[in-house]
Amino acid sequence: MTKNIRYKDLISILGIFILSFSYMMLRVSDLTPLSDELYFFSEDLEKGDRRWIFTSFVQLVGSFEEALILVFTINVFLLVPIYFFLLRLNHNNSIITFFQMIYLTALTSYILRDIFVIFLTLLSLILILNYPKSKYRFLYFFMLGVIILILSVSKLQYVFFLLTSILVAFMAVRVPKILTILSLILLIFFLSGYWEPFLNSLTIYAISMTEFINLKSDRYGYDMNPVGLSFLALRHIFAPIPFSLLERLLYPDLTHPLITIDDLYRLVYRTGLYFFIFHIICNAQIALKFIKNNRFLFFLILTMSILNIVTYSIFTGGGGHERNKILSAFIIFVLSSGIMAQKNLLNTKV
Repeated sequence: MTKNIRYKDLISILGIFILSFSYMMLRVSDLTPLSDELYFFSEDLEKGDRRWIFTSFVQLVGSFEEALILVFTINVFLLVPIYFFLLRLNHNNSIITFFQMIYLTALTSYILRDIFVIFLTLLSLILILNYPKSKYRFLYFFMLGVIILILSVSKLQYVFFLLTSILVAFMAVRVPKILTILSLILLIFFLSGYWEPFLNSLTIYAISMTEFINLKSDRYGYDMNPVGLSFLALRHIFAPIPFSLLERLLYPDLTHPLITIDDLYRLVYRTGLYFFIFHIICNAQIALKFIKNNRFLFFLILTMSILNIVTYSIFTGGGGHERNKILSAFIIFVLSSGIMAQKNLLNTKV
């Protein structure tokens, strides 16, 4: 059984490398930098800025092409640990893990922080999950602290995601249900009364968070109420649908050849994502059994996914690039693989 799993993993990693290099070859043939890439390569940031570490690193080389090759090389190597981190979350399901990584292979070809941040986030999740049974708890705690420090000067919201997810998962397992319900009621009461002053105290791009959200709501045309936010969340999760991407492939924009290959990777990834969503719906009872047996893992990943959905739904009007939705879909892959693992467990008992 072990040899079979290792063989599948080797095939999956080989496929991931092939997808990454294929995308990179097509990108180099028509190299058009993204606005975010130009920002990271050319912006002169002050030490301590949230993007300073990454920009300082990519600006060590003399040209954009050299920076792209440097980042691509690192990203490709990071895909290997990312694969095994996801494999751990996905109950050693190599097929689901491969599908989950398809669009990550596209992101390796850009001067962006996404692969690095996902690597750190997944590493922290694995440290958290392995912590109770580890003989080196102090080392794990120290490593988690270092990761949080790095994320705080890279993508600060991920620190909030991690700490909140740990708290929720701990409460789901350790705290009595009645106390959890009372805590949620108190939290809702607190947010309803102090949410606006709290947002006013936070700044982003030299304006308050309230002003920033208002600007986004005006730009994307949504209302900051439960109905409006629910619509944004659904759009964030389900858009674009595979048929929309297929139509773009059939009628490509010939002035931007790279968009076609990007849509192809995205089509395969999103088709798999939709399949796994329907797989969960069709196996809802088994999913509930899996959740009952894996409460800490489920609530840890669910909380991170929900927080990412809410954050990027508000900031991008429910749309935005696929790279901002990757964390949102983590719970779908974990649940789907969990259902398969639960079925195998039931079959073994029979």
